[in-house]
Amino acid sequence: KGPIVSSQDYYPFGLTFNEYQRENSLKQDYRYNAKEHQEELNLGWLDYGARMYDAQIGRFLTPDPLAENSRRWSPYGFAFNNPIRFSDPDGMEANDEVKKLEITSSRSRDKVTETTSSSSTTRRTVKEGTAEYTQLLGSSTISSDSKNGIGSEISVIETNSVTTETTTDVQYDDRGNERSRSTSETTTTTNSMSVMVQDQHGGTAGGYSTSNTTTNSTTGARPSADMASLTEAAVSYRSNNGVSINSVNRLVSQIANQRNAIAIWDKYNPAVGVLSRLNYGSGPSLALGMFSEGVAKSLQSGLRSLEFRGNKDSCNFCTKAYPASQR
Repeated sequence: KGPIVSSQDYYPFGLTFNEYQRENSLKQDYRYNAKEHQEELNLGWLDYGARMYDAQIGRFLTPDPLAENSRRWSPYGFAFNNPIRFSDPDGMEANDEVKKLEITSSRSRDKVTETTSSSSTTRRTVKEGTAEYTQLLGSSTISSDSKNGIGSEISVIETNSVTTETTTDVQYDDRGNERSRSTSETTTTTNSMSVMVQDQHGGTAGGYSTSNTTTNSTTGARPSADMASLTEAAVSYRSNNGVSINSVNRLVSQIANQRNAIAIWDKYNPAVGVLSRLNYGSGPSLALGMFSEGVAKSLQSGLRSLEFRGNKDSCNFCTKAYPASQR
């Protein structure tokens, strides 16, 4: 028997295809997004914790407990109808996570950077009579022209944003061989809060906002599979071609062909054998010599032109984006 016990391929919303289960093997119930597959009544639901999900229709079967935080979206929707970009880890409000993968190159360096950004927002209402209401009201600035008094509710909007930038720096020698490699990671977290004190008629009597940002940096970080794969591809390309994987020089093959043509002409120039049989200074010898020299100069001129265009177009200190897995 082969080493594969079971495998499932998934459409973006979680419906399976090409499913395989080895005979007499232990069944794997944790599948799409590592959620438990429910077999009761052959419904095929997935348990997301807060509610059940049906991959056949791409919808949850009960409303989102945090539906008020996303009032423009259906409370039954999954990942804002875009599971390639958004994730919904527990069935309560989708998370926004975006990955970006790029390479910045120079003559002796490739810097591979993967940036992951995620953001989540929660909205809640604090009622009068609680300790938090008193604390929030005490920290708020009340508008001097508010004539409707202070109401019994305070609205609080909290946003958490996390950006993680992982960088692998590869240094090369003059021949394009890898000389050193290091990976570092910087995580920036921003927590912001907006407080709105309502007046007695539902308007705004005042409030305040705060924001706090922290940054942590580490060395020796472990790159993701996508990042590691791109780094190895960049190192291999540089080693084999002597230029960065970002090179936009589309004339490399033409330059190589031109150099090969010059080498062949120098080695097998038919005029060389003929000239040896002609009288030096005669009309035929002069004509053939001029022809031979013209061909050689033409080939050299073509090579210089190609090299000039190639050097001008070569991408140095440039940045190129690459596809990154969003899940």
